[in-house]
Amino acid sequence: MGGALEDKTALITGSTQGIGYAIADEMLARGATVLVHGRDPVKTKRAAARLGGGGRVHPIVGDLASAEGCDEVLYELHFYGHDVDILINNAGQIERSHGDAEYDDYARLVQVNAVAGLRLARALLPRMIAENNHGRVIWISSETALIPPPDMGPYAVSKAAQLIMSRLLAEQAAGTTVTSLAVLVGPTKTEGAQALVGDQWDQVMAAHPASLLKRPTTPREIAQVVAYLATPASTAIRGSALRLDGGGIPTIV
Repeated sequence: MGGALEDKTALITGSTQGIGYAIADEMLARGATVLVHGRDPVKTKRAAARLGGGGRVHPIVGDLASAEGCDEVLYELHFYGHDVDILINNAGQIERSHGDAEYDDYARLVQVNAVAGLRLARALLPRMIAENNHGRVIWISSETALIPPPDMGPYAVSKAAQLIMSRLLAEQAAGTTVTSLAVLVGPTKTEGAQALVGDQWDQVMAAHPASLLKRPTTPREIAQVVAYLATPASTAIRGSALRLDGGGIPTIV
């Protein structure tokens, strides 16, 4: 699949580390120009430099926790002349809720994990459709959207919202070569997850008895599939949610 994304530009939100960084690396390997996004200017520039890319990697800075932060990202794209062909909505927060979650927790996580991605997609999708050449909006969702853990209510709600948004966007692009889709990720060894569970990965996997992989996935495993979904070869996959959960959701569809 090397070169399958030549002449395409991909914006991967939250890509200074973890799954987002791995996706950026895979996109780069397939020939794409990659826009690395983060909240912290120094960290974002370092991640872009670490990827290398011979001039095909550029940092984009903005905090997606607010409408103003989303506008800042869109302004940077416009100011530097970046026309985005592929939007990977990866940025988000993962956290546990102790007891009954506060309403503010729901509002905050839905904004960061779902509404921010919708704001970016609504701004970028019209040009993708007008070009009618190639476009993707890919949401990095979670198995918790289907099986919400009792201690992760706000997070699960935000991930379920992503699936609905993805389908609605795909319907807007019906009949074109542009589409929106989502992937459902299971336990994955990222920096964020490591901070959440510490060294308790055995307990994490014990809570997923249906897992067929019997271990956490790696960011690279997720990234390889997402990079394929961004290519023209995946055009028939539309508006759906693909499971990259290691078989942890105990259903066949």
